[in-house]
Amino acid sequence: MTHELNFSTQFRQFYIADKGYLQDTGNEGFWTIDAVDAHLAVGKGILGVGIGCYGPFKGVLSILASKRNGIDYNRYDHVVEGGLDV
Repeated sequence: MTHELNFSTQFRQFYIADKGYLQDTGNEGFWTIDAVDAHLAVGKGILGVGIGCYGPFKGVLSILASKRNGIDYNRYDHVVEGGLDV
């Protein structure tokens, strides 16, 4: 399942969350140094995605049922993965 993304952000980040998420995204344990470096913060029912711009953002969100094998990661500038329980 894929979703086309096209929106603007003011803080170089956006969130993907379950409607009942419990994580405080302002907590220092969410956007850790490792999360900032990876551009991905993982919390209870929420992912924080760091992006490289303050303005318009376009992308594709792919939701996978299982791990996809055979991806040529050399085609991409930055790849990171994380799980989200919903």
